Amino acid sequence: MPLAALIIADGDVPDSGPGAAPLLLGRSVVECQARIARGAGAGHIVLLAARLPLSLIEGLDHLRQDGITIEMVRTPREAADHIHPDETLLVLGPAVVPDAALVEQLIERGTPALITIPATADGSIDMRIDAQDHWSGLALIDGAQLRDTAAMLGDWALAPTLLRKAVQAGIPRLAATEPETLRPVDTEDLAKERTRALLGSVGRNQDRGLEGMIVAPVGRWLSVQMLRAPVLIRHGDAAPLVLSLAGLICAGLSWIGSGVALSLFAVIVAASLWPFALLAMGRFRLLGWFDRIFPAAVAVLLLIAAIHSVLAGYGWGAVPVAAWAATLMERGKTSASWAPVPLFMAFELLLGSVAGYPLAGLVLALGHGLAWRAAQHRLRP
Repeated sequence: MPLAALIIADGDVPDSGPGAAPLLLGRSVVECQARIARGAGAGHIVLLAARLPLSLIEGLDHLRQDGITIEMVRTPREAADHIHPDETLLVLGPAVVPDAALVEQLIERGTPALITIPATADGSIDMRIDAQDHWSGLALIDGAQLRDTAAMLGDWALAPTLLRKAVQAGIPRLAATEPETLRPVDTEDLAKERTRALLGSVGRNQDRGLEGMIVAPVGRWLSVQMLRAPVLIRHGDAAPLVLSLAGLICAGLSWIGSGVALSLFAVIVAASLWPFALLAMGRFRLLGWFDRIFPAAVAVLLLIAAIHSVLAGYGWGAVPVAAWAATLMERGKTSASWAPVPLFMAFELLLGSVAGYPLAGLVLALGHGLAWRAAQHRLRP
């Protein structure tokens, strides 16, 4: 069945002053909810909001710029009119921003379910199911369930009434494994805490060798710094490619060390942007191209370094060394932390260039590649 999403906004949150709506990942909470729903495959998204504060209007503008359209409604009856009874409906309660992985698991399950958290003394009475369970605000229901609830609402609020109908219908409950990730993001402190958790939850595989020691930590730090200027996130898609191209130009002008350094910095910038891309916090079309093109860029750097080594009097042997090293570049597919991904070979070339011996960097990269080939041969069944 097609998937739709219903976001229930908190209509009492002001734009400024005490209790103002916090920003999450540099964006409004509703915008983040919409992006997570779209990333999970929601064909259309309905936002139930009694009022339109400025922060919400700006968030809707950002979504439209990225090709995500939201249907705005003011009442539960209008929301029900926008949801087909045969659709599966993902419900996101006020200020609930779950991990994308949890939403995907819920949708893959394919049957209605309520995600619950342990009931606490300070929890909302409206969301309490019984003495043990408390509805987190995240659920998967049938579109018909929303229509039935809207038909009987009267003066009742939608979220608690929807919960009551779901419990009466016997919809299964699924206990959240990490309840703290489902706390409503309604304060600045919670927004900062949730931002760091979301950025960490979508980290790429950067736990090996040089990636784990340098790229991943610096990339995570840079991701947090970029939140101070969200415009950098929205318009940073091309930055890694531009830096890599600048590195090639510098290398071509005999500044080998600077060229390789710019290429390595491009990797760090890409690492800082990938969490936002995986969280669907914007359009990042060029980031994937950078991943595919980077090995070829490093191969060109190796050949440029070889040519400059020849011009410096090291002999023509540098050219076949560089060509051979370039053919060994690929992403490591073994458990060896020293597998010669392009990142490693660029770093080795940088070491040789900084020391004033680019040929030494080429030889080091070649030796690294040959050792990896030998290890890969031994690991084959």
